[in-house]
Amino acid sequence: MTNPPALFSLFGRAIRAHWSVGLTFPLVAGYGLAAESAFAGVYYPVLASAVFACVGLPALAHVFLAWRFGLGTRDVVLYPFWATVRYAAVSERPWQEIYIAASAPLMHALLAAAILLGLPDERAAYPTPDQLAFGTVFLAHLGWCNLLLALLHLAPALPLGMGQLFRAALSMTTGRRPATETACHLSTVGALVLLLVGIFWLQSPLLAFLAVTLYLSSQEDLGRTRYFAAIRADRPETHAEPVPSVLIPLDQVVDAGCRPPEARFTGFTWNRKARLWVQWLEGRAVGANALVGD
Repeated sequence: MTNPPALFSLFGRAIRAHWSVGLTFPLVAGYGLAAESAFAGVYYPVLASAVFACVGLPALAHVFLAWRFGLGTRDVVLYPFWATVRYAAVSERPWQEIYIAASAPLMHALLAAAILLGLPDERAAYPTPDQLAFGTVFLAHLGWCNLLLALLHLAPALPLGMGQLFRAALSMTTGRRPATETACHLSTVGALVLLLVGIFWLQSPLLAFLAVTLYLSSQEDLGRTRYFAAIRADRPETHAEPVPSVLIPLDQVVDAGCRPPEARFTGFTWNRKARLWVQWLEGRAVGANALVGD
């Protein structure tokens, strides 16, 4: 559970890039060069850079909404086609996340509408580079990419928007770990279908890469959830590895910055100064843990 490298800091939050981002641009360039032309080998990475910038906008909306709900955020991890926000509070009943998760498809849909509706009707249709001027083609492609990202976030798979919404809604009755496991099972099935479609039907290495990235991202989310579940348990589960945590006394660990957003909060909150996770049970602090990699 080592953290991805931080690119920069924004509003006191580290913006990190997942390792898959580094593979995206050469893959896109190679695909354009092999399938189309030398121009496509340059054009598609430039377009991917713009799409990557658009991916960060829903993440900023997540950060803002989390602040409004009192959850707070630790950092933002950028993936090639989405971004995940790691919250400073991990609740067993995360009702706030239901509203926050819906912002990802909404933001991409608004970006697509703003770009495509700003173009004349005959230019908003998906063009080829030889049909229109370069700038118009680029904007049209960027608008369609955002529309595809909005549709992608409607899939009930972690860590996509609808997958997070599904997990949050399910955890209201089952708890966070069972909800995450169910959402990850759906993510695995969806990633497998996407992989088969990308390889055997569309013969698209980009779609296959998306499927693999989606699967790995959902497994990382599941791994973090199981870490916290193992800490809460009296003993590690028989099939789990020993939990890499250190129990720390509560004296001077709980401060105003890590108090939970709910009176009867059960879960974990992040103490930024001490870099510790404070464990809460029905609104009462019961422990502090330092997880390896946090």
